[in-house]
Amino acid sequence: CELMPLTGAFYFEHYIKPKFGMGAPDRAVLEQKLEPLHTAARILDTHLENRLYLTGDKLSVADFCVGVLLPQADEIELPLSSYRNIQRWHDRLMTLDAWRNPWPA
Repeated sequence: CELMPLTGAFYFEHYIKPKFGMGAPDRAVLEQKLEPLHTAARILDTHLENRLYLTGDKLSVADFCVGVLLPQADEIELPLSSYRNIQRWHDRLMTLDAWRNPWPA
């Protein structure tokens, strides 16, 4: 539950601010979030080491709540690419049609 408020800062700075003409990302704000973000990511990565999903072997709402910003990780410059278990977990979520395309035509 620590990860999402921290990733939210990256979403706000890299997606919301440009979309609504609120200026450039505030690098100082993001720098403050890096250490706690990496701490939370290490915990999550370790937690996922022997699990398919957050709560074990079955998909749950927890996966969607915690992973909600992962599809935009590159766009919002979320520094999570070095966490192999988080990447594996997200790759598994990406096999779900509704996760890949939550707003179908």
